[in-house]
Parts: sequence; structure tokens; C-alpha cells
Amino acid sequence: MRTLSPQGLAMIKNHEGLRLSAYKPVSKEKYYTIGYGHYGSDVYSGMQITEKQAEALLMQDIKKFEGFVNNKAFVPLTASLNQNQFDALVSFAFNTGEGNLQKLTGGNRSLKEIADAMLLYNKGSGQVLPGLVTRRKSERELFLSSSAPGIPSKDEWNKMTKEEQEKFMMDIPINGGGRVGDGIGMGDFFEGVDNGFQSGVDAVTNVNTYKTIGMYAAVIIVGIVLIGLIVLMTMQSGGLNANG
Repeated sequence: MRTLSPQGLAMIKNHEGLRLSAYKPVSKEKYYTIGYGHYGSDVYSGMQITEKQAEALLMQDIKKFEGFVNNKAFVPLTASLNQNQFDALVSFAFNTGEGNLQKLTGGNRSLKEIADAMLLYNKGSGQVLPGLVTRRKSERELFLSSSAPGIPSKDEWNKMTKEEQEKFMMDIPINGGGRVGDGIGMGDFFEGVDNGFQSGVDAVTNVNTYKTIGMYAAVIIVGIVLIGLIVLMTMQSGGLNANG
């Protein structure tokens, strides 16, 4: 099952904010909210939690909404989603609920139509809320952005053929020029994948960086040796002329 990326998690945390005391964002809401947007009958007036408990509730909620986004009954096009689209829908469902997720993605809507329809879900108790306007715009922008190189889910990576993996590596740019896959064996990359896809990219990028530094160091050393040889030959030539 596909899971939320670290970038998606950070976005949800940013939009939800952290509250360790129960509250109601909108007074007419049935239940209270606490932590990172955890809402439900288990939250009551006056409830207090720790940050660690808030993190646990967040991961519990995220797992639930990942399940809905992975479910074709709720998201018919789930198999076609890239990581950014998946993250955007998990954030949307986390905030609006699985019922609205199903409405958003149903009706044979295309991905573009889904993105545009997101903007309509900006109300709380019938009123447009600035916070929801901002969040829907953020989710829509993420949804419409191409999946950034370096952040497909681990499941997606494992489903790729070796040829697709190699091509993907060759397409990842390195700061300063070049590509991650240039002259690098796949082993360097696979070691990093176990610690998360981006770690794999970082591992290979670092190898490239070290190789580049080594290449320049070798050129400098060869240059110094050549200069030394030229000086030595000049000195020897001068000595021979003096003896002659």
C-alpha cells in the first residue's frame, strides 16, 4: 500500500498546527479537535495531551486516510496517482473526511477536474474560511505538480523494472551539473533505498561529489608532477650547458 511521503506529512502538520488542548475551530462542529487536527468522539472539552500523544494520533489518522486514498471505491484513479497527487488527496481527506474524498474523485472525473474541484471545499458551517481557501490552493498546486524526481514511494520504486530504475537514476539532476546515474553502479543507490528513497539519491549524489573532487585532485597532482619534471629538466639542461 502506498504511503504518505515525508513532504506530505510536513504539509499536513503545517496546515493543521499543533494544539495540546481540545478546541473547536468552528463552534457549531459536533466534536472537539486536538493535536494535529485529530477530530472525533474520543476528544472532549478540557482534554489535554502531550506532543508525543499528538504524534501518535496523527500517524493513526494518516494511516486511516492513506487507506481511503488507496481504495478504488473512494478514489477510482488511485492507480494513476503520482506521489504528489497521493499526498494532496491524503491531506484533503484528512481535513474534509472520506465522504468528501469520494465525492471529489467520483463521477468519472479526470485528474485535472479533481484538482479544480478541490477549491470548492473551502467552507466550514456554510461559511468560506480563509484557512481552508489557503489549504485547498496548496493541495491543488501539489496535485497538479509533476512527481518530483527523488520522491516516488518505496512501493513504486520496487515495482519498477531494472531498466526503469536505471533510467530514473540517469534523469535525476545533481546540483552543479551532471546526473545521479553518471558512471555510478546501482549498488550505491540500492543501499540508500532501504533508508528511504531520498536517502538513496543522497547516497549516490555524495558518491558523484566525491568522485568529482577526486578527479580534480588527480588533475592538480598530475599538474604539480609535470611542473616538477619541467623544472628538474631545466635545471639539468642548465647544468650540462655550464659544464660544456
